[in-house]
This record gives sequence, structure tokens and C-alpha cells, in this order.
Amino acid sequence: MATATTKPTTTKKKRKKKATPLNGFFHYAEQGGTFGGEICAGIGMAVLAVCGMFMNMQLVATLSVSNYAESTMAQIATNGEVYAMTWLASMIAAVIGTLIMGLVARRPFVQVSSLALSCVLVSTVSLNSGLTYYNMLAICFVANVVYLLVCAVPQVRRTVFGALPAPVRAALPAAAGLLLAWIAAQLTGLFSVTSNLMPNYGTASVMGTGYVALSGMTDISDFSYITDIYHPQMLISAIAVVLTFAVFLYGRGRKGGYGKALAIGTVFFLVASVLACGVNWKNFNFALSFLWGRLWMAGSEDAMQAHLSAAIANLGIGKVFTQGFDFNGFTGNGGNLAVLFGSSLLSYVFMFAADAESTVAACDAALPVRATAEGEAAPEPKDNGLVFIANGAANVVAAVLGASPVAVGKESVAGARDRARSGLAAVVAAAVFAVSAVVWVVPTLCATITSYTISFNMYGHYGYCMQLLAQTSFSVADAVMVIVGLGMAVRAVTIDVRDTTQVAPFAATVAATVLTTNLAVGVAAGAVAHVLVNLAAPRRKKGQPKSSLIERVGGVDKLVLAAVSVVLLVLVAW
Repeated sequence: MATATTKPTTTKKKRKKKATPLNGFFHYAEQGGTFGGEICAGIGMAVLAVCGMFMNMQLVATLSVSNYAESTMAQIATNGEVYAMTWLASMIAAVIGTLIMGLVARRPFVQVSSLALSCVLVSTVSLNSGLTYYNMLAICFVANVVYLLVCAVPQVRRTVFGALPAPVRAALPAAAGLLLAWIAAQLTGLFSVTSNLMPNYGTASVMGTGYVALSGMTDISDFSYITDIYHPQMLISAIAVVLTFAVFLYGRGRKGGYGKALAIGTVFFLVASVLACGVNWKNFNFALSFLWGRLWMAGSEDAMQAHLSAAIANLGIGKVFTQGFDFNGFTGNGGNLAVLFGSSLLSYVFMFAADAESTVAACDAALPVRATAEGEAAPEPKDNGLVFIANGAANVVAAVLGASPVAVGKESVAGARDRARSGLAAVVAAAVFAVSAVVWVVPTLCATITSYTISFNMYGHYGYCMQLLAQTSFSVADAVMVIVGLGMAVRAVTIDVRDTTQVAPFAATVAATVLTTNLAVGVAAGAVAHVLVNLAAPRRKKGQPKSSLIERVGGVDKLVLAAVSVVLLVLVAW
């Protein structure tokens, strides 16, 4: 009787995927990332950043316009190259800074002109008679050289950053997040703030005090403009903002939530606007110019590429050295140069460090916690020294280019939540910035409300095309940034709310930052609050030995930081 024979079973070994050259350099797979995820997240955070930089351009360009009063059509048309130059310089700085971050630090962070940092710069110029834009860039340049030197020496960097009390360090992402949410919420146009007690932004703001002005527009909350030709556009924008929030909340926790919310809100606005024009435009007398204007911005002879030569010729490369250190106008008006440099250097160094720290901490918190096998050591926390060095280097480059200060963009937090894991996402974002420097593709797709007083000419006059850019808002992108900011704030609340020694410095840091739009002031207020609340606390707990003054505040470095903070607060108030 024949016996059946069975073939021995062989177990096939799973083939280990070969690491691609890109993964071999960026190591995104080891960090839980994928090639597609890096690409999508890089594009998403770049689009958000471009929208933010357009708003920054609208603010900073006013510093270079003589006798600036408001964004009138004639004034913008006359100074078209100023806006173009401001935009081009900002984009070049963003490309260089983001490439440094991606290729050197290999982290998924963008570096872009910061609206908050620029607002501090603008308000300093406007509040001090005789100061110029390049004067402030000169101070920024010196401050960033100091900041870069601090970051380049590991021992010094650890000492400086280690001096931050734990509650203040924990408060930085919350403070930056709430400030971002506050600014972005006003820029959506859903409401406006007319109080002069604190800096405010958006459509109802008044230029001259560091506010962002979009003259000729009103906020969406005022629906009395039922007969205005742009009322349907404002209404559609408001619905798109609400839809953006809804899409994000529905898909919260899923991959690509920020990118999906941005895409769906934008598509809704574009489709609804086209339908409003095509179906009901006669009832509202709805102008078609904003639709034509979008195409004109991206591809006409009036678009950016047509006057690149003029923008390049007007770039302020090196003017920080030839004009920036001439403070005769300031001292001639009775200004104190020592006080100006002292307060500005302290403020800027504090602010650059705190801003970078807040974004990096928020990005690290957004990354998923990867489980380790039993007995396996937990991964070491990343050393962010290269990130701070890259930030300082990018700011030095920006000042030389004539661009306003750059920051590790809060858009990076959205990228981290949308699967960005390595410097590849930053390189992708830099490529988007390079394209956006010469062709206005992003505003063509993402712009929402434009000026009431738009005068569009199909046959030339690029100044009118520039007006579209100088008086454009990005409500859907701003709505996404509101979500980013609120997420940063919520995830940062890790303190014990029953412990006054933690709550007081945390609250002081957040409140001072939001009220002054200045993270440096927030850090200073938090450092002082930390010392005061610990000195007021009981000198010892039951059963414990009596502690010294230095032990109670957490070390000599905390006392030194508090003393420097007092000086900073006095100089800023001066």
C-alpha cells in the first residue's frame, strides 16, 4: 500500500523592503512616515504658509511705501514693485530657510515670515519717530547673530533654554497657539475687534498701530450689506469657514485632517462662488472681476513673472548694512539709541528663542508615541539644537535679503499632525515656495474675499493686479490655522491646575503673550511670576527641611532669568 508523501512545508521569509535613497537620507520610514505622507503633508503646510505670507506681505510692504495711509488703489498701483519686492524677498528667505531645515536639521518644519514677529517690528517702527524698516532689520540682524551663537554652542544653549521654568516652557505652545488662533480668527472675517487696548487684526483694523489693514472691506458678521456686490462673496466665505471647522471635527484623529479641511473648504468656496455668479449674479449685481482676477494673477502679463526684473532690481539685498545702521533720523528726533538696542535685542533674542521653542514643542507633542518592545529602551528625545541653529541662520539670511523676520512656522504643527515625519516634507514645502515666488498659484486657488474698491483692467496696469494681492484675505486657510492654534493650546495644558506655583507662571506667560502679541514679553512675565509665586509659597512642607531662596525658585539660573526679565519689561514699557 502506497503511502502518501507530503512535501515539506517551507516558510517564505518576508522580503525586507529596500530603503529608497530618499529614505536613506531622511529616515522617514523609521519614524513611522511614508513617501506619500511626506509629499502630501509638505504641500499642505506650504499652502497654509503661502496664505499666511500674503497677509504678512500686506503688513510689511506698508513700511516701504512713502506716506502710507491706507491701501488705496492708486497708492498700491504706484508702489506695485514694493509689494512684489516684499513678496519675492519673503519667498526667497522661506525657500532658503526651509531647505536648511529640511536638509541640515532634517526636520519637517517650514521657516516663513511670521505675522506676529512682523507685527512687533511694525509697531516698533511706528511708535518710534525716525526709525526705518531697515533700522529694525539691522537690530534683527544683530539679535539673530547673538541668537545663532547661543544656539551653536551646546553648553550655552542648554544653559539658556534650561533657565526657563518648567511651567513657562509648558506655557509656550499654549501662548503661541492662542495668539495664532486669535489672529487667524479675526482674519477669517467672521468678527472684528475695534478696541485699542490690545493689538487686533483683520478687516476692521486701522494701519499705523501695527494692525493688518484690508481697507474697503467689512467683517462678515455685519450682514447689513445685503445690497453690496460682495455680500454674496462674504456670505459664501462665512459658510466655507464653518464647513472647514465641521470637516475637521468630523475627521478628527484621522490622517490628513488639516489638509482635507483646507481642500474641502476651498473647493466649496470656489464652486459656490461660480454658481452664485452664473445663477444668481443679476439679483445681487455680483461682479465677475474676482473670478477673472484669480486667473489673471496666475497667468497674465501682469502676473508676478512679468515684472520679476523690477522686483529683483528693488530687492533690499545688503541694505541692512548700507542703510540699516544709520540711525541719524532716530537720534535726531531725540531717540535714545542705547535704550532702543537694549530693549530690542533682549526682546528679539527672547522672542526668536521662545517662538522656535513653542513650535518645536507643539510639533513633538503632535507626533504619535511609538510603543517599544518589552525590555527595549525608550527612544531618546530629539536634540533640537540643529533646529534652533537653522532658525538663527535663516533669520540672518532674511535680514541680508531685506525680508522681515522668519520663524519656524506654526504650519509645521499641521504638517506633523498630517503625517510629516522628516526633512523630506520640508524640502517639498520649499519647492512649493519656489514656485509661489514667481507664479501666484496658491492665492488663485485659496483667496476668498477681495477689496470692495477693486478696479480690474484686462489689458494691463499690473498695479491693479497688485491690488488684488494687497487686499486679499484667505478665510478658509485662516480657519485651519485657528484649529492649529487651538490644538496647540489644548495639548499644552499638562500642568497641575491645583498647584499655584505651576498655574501662576503658566497663566502669566499666556496672558502677557496674547495681550502684547509678543512671546518675549510673555516669557519675561512668566519668569518673574515663577520667582514671586515660589517666594510667596510656604518655606517648607511638613516634615521637610527648610529650603534656601535659591532652592525655592529652582536654581540660580531662574533668578538670573527673572532679573533679566524685569529689565526687559522695563525697557519695553519705556
